[in-house]
Amino acid sequence: AELKQRLCAMNRRYAVLALVCALVCGRIMQFIFAEGDFGVSDAAIWGIAPHEFEDKVVWITGASSGIGEALVAEFCARGAVVVLSARNETALKKAQKHC
Repeated sequence: AELKQRLCAMNRRYAVLALVCALVCGRIMQFIFAEGDFGVSDAAIWGIAPHEFEDKVVWITGASSGIGEALVAEFCARGAVVVLSARNETALKKAQKHC
């Protein structure tokens, strides 16, 4: 009986974990299919106010390309003070131009 209770508790935990993973994956897919573009309407979907990051410091690692570069542009557009870091200095300088 005790083993059965433990298994039921574990199954509930895994079910919750699976649900959270599905929600996160859904948001990631939404971001990908939007081609990394957070418009004003997208910000409302994600629960991000247009100037929520104003005067906040955001450190982005891997900022020279991909999602990191898109985040640089987005946080700069939202008024954040952005600290960039990456391995490729040339590409990092290109990403810095978004600010």
